[in-house]
Amino acid sequence: VFIIFIIILQQIDGNVIGPKILGDKIGVSSFWILFAILFFGSYWGVIGMIVGVPLFGVIYDLAKRIIRFGLNKHGREDMMEEYIREFETGSEKDKDEEKKKKNRFTGFLKKKGAN
Repeated sequence: VFIIFIIILQQIDGNVIGPKILGDKIGVSSFWILFAILFFGSYWGVIGMIVGVPLFGVIYDLAKRIIRFGLNKHGREDMMEEYIREFETGSEKDKDEEKKKKNRFTGFLKKKGAN
């Protein structure tokens, strides 16, 4: 039973938690992290697994810049802003929530100190 628990825990850590943390750090969703590891790993083996995520991060950033440039060139930068608003990454939402919580907490402390 303990071995099964350890195996399940390792699978959750390796396939869910790890990519989520790494994705939040580089601004890519955990799906794309797993995709990069599997894709580059299938072509280049262990080296591909190591180099795949940073390489994919660069490719992802270049694609975003090219798309943004094209939209700006055609006067459609509003499409990018709408996309960002609608599909805001989880890490950005978390940051906004943390700011709100911090502001509520500091406001509470200020009220307590004023009394």
